[in-house]
Amino acid sequence: MNIKLIPVIEIFRSSDNIKSPEKGPYWLYPDEWERYSNQCLAEHGFSELRPYAKGCSFYEIAKINDAHLLHQIEYKTKNYSLEEIYPLDGGYILNVNGEDVLYPQCCGDLADIEGWIDLSNGNNHSFWQGHPCPAINITQDRIRFNLRSELPQGESFVPTPPKDEFEIDRLALKLAVNQVVKELHSFAKKLNYMNTNEQLGFENLSKLLIGENF
Repeated sequence: MNIKLIPVIEIFRSSDNIKSPEKGPYWLYPDEWERYSNQCLAEHGFSELRPYAKGCSFYEIAKINDAHLLHQIEYKTKNYSLEEIYPLDGGYILNVNGEDVLYPQCCGDLADIEGWIDLSNGNNHSFWQGHPCPAINITQDRIRFNLRSELPQGESFVPTPPKDEFEIDRLALKLAVNQVVKELHSFAKKLNYMNTNEQLGFENLSKLLIGENF
């Protein structure tokens, strides 16, 4: 089983000058929503950003250039007190055998890596990737995700998952988690370098924007 955990951040801006597409959701009308998103982002200083999937607002941390990252850092930190600064919105896309089976949901962020680490160790005490959140059952070294049980009224997974239920190997997940943690440490170094280079003035920017252990 080939498992990847892909760290992404959400970059979205709206504009009063640009009309949103009349049809949705974005995964059914990706061209229209990508055009809209690109126009809105360009108005806010972003250009030539490539989303993880056409029309969505998730971007892989490994593919975001310094200028775009600085824009997002300033958006998350400018005019906020330390107590009001939270990790970068987004989270982790679970890809199993080449298929994206679960995206970060509403209120997910990079600090959610702690839940994935727990899950890879056979614990389900702190798993969270936004809401709605799948029901999870761990049996020995198998982890079963149920994306249809106990959904809050009016909520659904976005985008629509290819499967309502699926099972993964815990040890394969652990390898994926170890790899993404290395990527996050590299990203943390980049954030702290930018903090120094741009004189942003934070004591530990990576801790603020990724989480306690970074």
